[in-house]
Amino acid sequence: MQAEFTVEMSDKLIAASVRRYWRRHLGWYGPVMLLFSVFLLVLTLLFGVDTWFGGFLSALGFIGVGFFLSVYFKSRVKPISSWAKVKNRLVQYHVTDERLQIKSSLACSDCKWSAFDRLWRFHDMWLLFCESRFWVFPQTVLTEEIGDFIVRKVLESGDKVL
Repeated sequence: MQAEFTVEMSDKLIAASVRRYWRRHLGWYGPVMLLFSVFLLVLTLLFGVDTWFGGFLSALGFIGVGFFLSVYFKSRVKPISSWAKVKNRLVQYHVTDERLQIKSSLACSDCKWSAFDRLWRFHDMWLLFCESRFWVFPQTVLTEEIGDFIVRKVLESGDKVL
């Protein structure tokens, strides 16, 4: 198979892909841990931090809330700011039987299908992972033929499709 398509990395697309990533990556325990951290803060503020245990709970609450806020803002701001420096936000994907080539103003990648770890499918986009980074495929550019081909290649290499 040979296919080629282009995606414009708009701020909206970048923010949506990062949001999808964190929702699936953290699952249900992310919001639960955030609520628990807020609960610890409220609890120690209401009843005081007169003892070492109260100080410990307060510190856990501050660390938890600070961690979640820093991860959230860093993951939202960094990708958008790196793309903001680029005048040409187009990403070209070239799909072949052996590999996936990705070219943009920021980077150029040429990966064999066995290099990809997993594929996450959402109703509006797909995220294809290679090590610690992911590539975004909006549903608007994926035809049924290309989508089936990508799923088949990821499954053939023994990886997960979620």
